[in-house]
Amino acid sequence: MRNYKNITLGVIGLLVLTGILVLDEPSHEGVLTDAGKRYHVYLNWMYGVFAGYILILAILFVRQTRHRLHNESEMRMLSSIAEHATDIIYITDNRGVIEYVNPGFERATGYSRHEAIGKTPRLVKSGKHSDDFYRGLWSSVLRGREFRELFVNRRKDGSLFYEEKTITPILDKDKKVTQFISTGKDVSERVLGQEKINYLAHFDTLTELPNRVLFRRSLNEALARTRRSEKLLALMFLDLDNFKRINDSLGHDVGDALLKVVAERLKSCIRETDSVSRLGGDEFTVILENINHVNNAIAIAQKLVHAIVQPFQIGPHTLHVSISIGITLYPLDDAEADLLIKNADMAMYHAKELGRNGFQFYSAELTTRVNEHMRLEGELRQALEREEFVLHYQPIVDLKTGLVKSAEALLRWQHPERGLVPPNDFIPVLEESGLIMPVTEWVLNKSIQQMRDATPKGVSIPGLAVNITAGCFRGNGITKCTGNVLASFDGDPGGLTLEITESVLMQDTQHVSVLMHNLKDLGIKIALDDFGTGQSSLSHLRNFPIDVVKIDRAFVREIPDNKNDVAMVAAIIAMSHGLGKQVVAEGVETEAQLELLRDLGCDSIQGFLYSRPVPIEQMAALIGQRLQPGGQPVSASAGNPRQTATL
Repeated sequence: MRNYKNITLGVIGLLVLTGILVLDEPSHEGVLTDAGKRYHVYLNWMYGVFAGYILILAILFVRQTRHRLHNESEMRMLSSIAEHATDIIYITDNRGVIEYVNPGFERATGYSRHEAIGKTPRLVKSGKHSDDFYRGLWSSVLRGREFRELFVNRRKDGSLFYEEKTITPILDKDKKVTQFISTGKDVSERVLGQEKINYLAHFDTLTELPNRVLFRRSLNEALARTRRSEKLLALMFLDLDNFKRINDSLGHDVGDALLKVVAERLKSCIRETDSVSRLGGDEFTVILENINHVNNAIAIAQKLVHAIVQPFQIGPHTLHVSISIGITLYPLDDAEADLLIKNADMAMYHAKELGRNGFQFYSAELTTRVNEHMRLEGELRQALEREEFVLHYQPIVDLKTGLVKSAEALLRWQHPERGLVPPNDFIPVLEESGLIMPVTEWVLNKSIQQMRDATPKGVSIPGLAVNITAGCFRGNGITKCTGNVLASFDGDPGGLTLEITESVLMQDTQHVSVLMHNLKDLGIKIALDDFGTGQSSLSHLRNFPIDVVKIDRAFVREIPDNKNDVAMVAAIIAMSHGLGKQVVAEGVETEAQLELLRDLGCDSIQGFLYSRPVPIEQMAALIGQRLQPGGQPVSASAGNPRQTATL
């Protein structure tokens, strides 16, 4: 820059010096002729023009030089910025051939500038964009407009990355495109993070199936397509049978592994046009589109049941599970998504009620039943809060002494409108609604307290038997519940016996056995109720810590006339005694039954022959008494004062 200034100043100085020589010659002024003077004037005028022209050129030269040097400085600065920028920058000619790439391009793509220059951006093309995408790109930039979009590109190593890119056309003075500048940022981390968020919002991470949110969207979209096609759509709700038992006994890791395999089997049973989702836990749904007949849904349901019933090998465990399926049809049942979901859910629970491992279709009658069930559940919750439950007691009489050995507490519901409701009408609802444990805890507390309060001073408190349903043996609830109750009575079990049915033993035997031993550690006895009517097995008496066997009334009803029943009762008594168990016969109503049972060596009896179930006030009059058939205490005047009842 300094050299250009010196040259310019030198030229201007030369012109000034020459001008002085030409214009200022006074020594010759007197000797010049007129022609010479005119020539001298002309020469001065020409010099002025020339000097002005030279001066203008010099000024223009200086300005142009300054502008060029300024542009070169800006270019060096811009080049330095591009070289040090973290953005991805490259320049192409108007045909898209790369002329320049910055280090940011090299870092992001893995291609060096030598590998990129002379190539086109197809070098990083991923194949993830459609032809319409690229047609839109070229249509925009060739008209001189910027193009901004999120690109999915491929690195040299084959991996994909996401680039927020702006392509800017460079125009000449005639508005023609000469080059393109592409600037972009690698936003892979942000995009993948958002994709993960979207995935978590719409897919189940365990099974990789659509979750509840995506299921609802898929159902609405499927219904819209089905309305246009005028075909049928089937919605299935699926639930694994006894999955909680596997989860509780073998752990959540085994349960999760089982769910993953179940998901794979379900997907293998449906068509590409159908969809399977996981709503949570062990609940799944299947949407069947474009079916022409109900039989199509039946065929898929049968296929699903068959697939799940096959054994599962999860690590060292061979698991056997089944599935219950509820099915509803659009538009035959309902037209709205919410109603179809409700219908399928009801049908699924109906399938469980009918024995599980199968499927049931929705019906209007089912809705009536479910509504009644829900109403009853609400009333039972209120019954617990309002203490509408009451206890009746039936004496258990020692056959050798006639003494009231113990009593069985029987739950009743004193309904404000329907009166006394028997347990068979509401116990199943308590189990299904999850109310069985709080009601069981109430029964234990109330019955122990009532029996203690009703026992006269000087008389031993009789034993107390309380029925425990199968639902109480899910999880560890019964152990915690009983422990809490006994703690409020100073830990004294007071001759408490818990009566269970054989259906309890048919659950997870290892889990049930552990719970029963825990109860025994608390000092509680275990009675096997209704023995002989279920899956009776000697192994139950041998393998479980059972203290008392109660012969079901079905075998007592026709003795002594029915010889087969007599033989069955005799065998049960002999077998139980051989294993060290006490025996109680239920449903004894006649003296003939009483005498036979006494002859067969039965320990105790329970039935209408002595007493129906009665409120605690009536039961209090029987405690410590020796009863005679008909339920009347033996008269004190006959020399039989109130005796002490013992177990």
